[in-house]
Amino acid sequence: MKRSNTGAGLMQQVLRLSRRDALRGIGMSLAVVPLARVLGCATDPIVGEGEGEGEGEGEGEGEGEGEGEAPLTGWATGGTAAMTAAASYPNPFTSGLAEESCALTCTLTFGPCYAPSAPVGRADISEGEPGIPVRLMLRVVELEGCAPVAGAELEIWHCNIDGLYSGDDVESGAFCTSNDEHAEASYFARGRAIADADGTVTFDTTFPGWYAGRAIHIHICVRRAAFAGGTTDNDTAVISQVFFPEALTAAIFAEVDGYRQHGQPDTGFDNDSVLGSVDDIAPYLVDYARMTDGAMLAWKTITISDDESCGGGGGGGGPPP
Repeated sequence: MKRSNTGAGLMQQVLRLSRRDALRGIGMSLAVVPLARVLGCATDPIVGEGEGEGEGEGEGEGEGEGEGEAPLTGWATGGTAAMTAAASYPNPFTSGLAEESCALTCTLTFGPCYAPSAPVGRADISEGEPGIPVRLMLRVVELEGCAPVAGAELEIWHCNIDGLYSGDDVESGAFCTSNDEHAEASYFARGRAIADADGTVTFDTTFPGWYAGRAIHIHICVRRAAFAGGTTDNDTAVISQVFFPEALTAAIFAEVDGYRQHGQPDTGFDNDSVLGSVDDIAPYLVDYARMTDGAMLAWKTITISDDESCGGGGGGGGPPP
């Protein structure tokens, strides 16, 4: 791990390691957080899973049609500053990368690491954090007719490369930030944005790290309207989480500087505390592609409904989920 071995750096290292050790010993006892708590709450990409443009068959760039999976290695590091070709990243929802899907997005536990004062309207939510740069694009649609939900507010939050959440008003405080002064003084990996006419929002961030008891994930909350004056409202449509393919995660933590120093995550989909009752992980997985500058483009369609709902996993596991 990239941490100082002297003075305050050593103390932070001890705190973080102690947090990971503590989480391992907590066991599978996390209760599902009730929904009521937040109610009112042109370069060619190297295509991820599925079809896309490539050079013949398999991986590659250039003209012609091809099928293949995005390479698991060769990612950029250095955070969003490494997005040198960002202006040419495709929109997966209009470029043919994303398959149309209107499957209802199921609820997953809210978790204790929400911070109500997350900034609104900024595209880059990384605050300079290191790691693989990720452009996350999410599209909100209605279950009925797959119509885009223009004007919806979509909020996300996740941990940084060291497995820490940010914010001095995070619900569980030190349990999420490990009393790390930098984490408490920041709002990295947190943001709220309003969907455009196509129901799409874009966040530039970094690939999350891991902590004990959870597979790597990003929390999402969709509201039909923005917070009113910074207070909660009754327009929350769904609270859920999205995940990255395990082969991708394993390769990143085996080979990418800044991640490999932490070792492989101790939790996969099969023993994740929140995914315990999820029969099929596929609806929660993002698709991804590697851009020519080494950044990751990830995307997911979020489908909401006022009339129907479904519950996914929840319960079990040590916080913070």
